[in-house]
Amino acid sequence: MVGARGIGICARDVREGSGFAPGMCARDRESGPGCERGFVPGGRGQWQTMPMRNLIWVAFTEPVSQGLVFPRSDWPLHITLLRFDVGADVSADVADVLANLAEAPVKGALGTRLWVGEEAGFGHLGSIPVSLIERNPLLQGLHEEIVEAAAGVGARIATPNYILENYRPHISHHDGKRPKPGDVVVLDQVALVDMAPEGDHSIRRILRLWTQEAQSLRKGSS
Repeated sequence: MVGARGIGICARDVREGSGFAPGMCARDRESGPGCERGFVPGGRGQWQTMPMRNLIWVAFTEPVSQGLVFPRSDWPLHITLLRFDVGADVSADVADVLANLAEAPVKGALGTRLWVGEEAGFGHLGSIPVSLIERNPLLQGLHEEIVEAAAGVGARIATPNYILENYRPHISHHDGKRPKPGDVVVLDQVALVDMAPEGDHSIRRILRLWTQEAQSLRKGSS
């Protein structure tokens, strides 16, 4: 199966009635290893098995730091930009490659003001409460550029039905924390996160972090 713009996708995450919210993947509800079976473009329609690295681009709305490690059950509030998998054999420094591909659009979007819209329920029977983010051309453009960057490393998109024109930015509520309709959030922390560093699916690690503060400091020193 091939997703938008020819990007390979993991069929395990597109089963109808699976109850996954936009931006979520089956592995967030499993304790086992990541999705290792996928349709390989050009593979004559055959299912193939390969080790995968699970990554996600997000915009954090709570303070975080470079290299932060946190439990899978205790995400800081964030807007998912794109969830995807890459083959472990692509490159040991795939994070560096992705960072280089996406750095310009990420820096261009930093500082964008976003408005929080109404609340909604995603997932099976609307069981996952979220706050929608009103559509913004800079946020949409960043999402699309990140999709292109992922395509550049042969990524499989975890939620292919919710990308590009179907992208619905939102903040999932967590542990009583949620924004209010009408709140303004600033796109000031964009990160690439490893969903299973060293193969440990119980934790997450920030691999790369771009902040508006750091960019402002660099501009001031130039």
